[in-house]
Amino acid sequence: MARPRKIRIEPAKKHKRGYDPKYCRMIVEYFDQPNYEETPVKITMKSGAVIEKVERKPAPPRHLTKFARSIGFNIDTLEIWAKKYAEFGQAWLSAKEMQKEQCNECAAMGLWNANFAMFYACNVTDMRDRRNVDLTSGGRAFAPTVSITAA
Repeated sequence: MARPRKIRIEPAKKHKRGYDPKYCRMIVEYFDQPNYEETPVKITMKSGAVIEKVERKPAPPRHLTKFARSIGFNIDTLEIWAKKYAEFGQAWLSAKEMQKEQCNECAAMGLWNANFAMFYACNVTDMRDRRNVDLTSGGRAFAPTVSITAA
């Protein structure tokens, strides 16, 4: 019976480079893209008439994690930079706002499925589904009745 080989795990290499102010411009450029693409479409009817219309296709959702990977870092590093460097913090906030804009615009135009848009808004952005529950009776607040009985 053969003995199992030992696998040698190398320690993770540290990045030789760190924060660079150019990342501020890069993160804004990454998120500042059109939220949908318009394509002219010609439809030929049975009668032979040709109708031209514009079809809208949503752009893929943009994520902070994907941007972080594209520059060779992880999301935790970018969050640290956002707190440590004011200019990157501003660019980070702009990117998050553009994420919300994409979600709102694509959902409002019907380009995203409503359930996906709600999931994206609640899990990727800081938007939340809020429900207000009115605990009144005829406009008057009521106190819940609690009864305790001895066993």
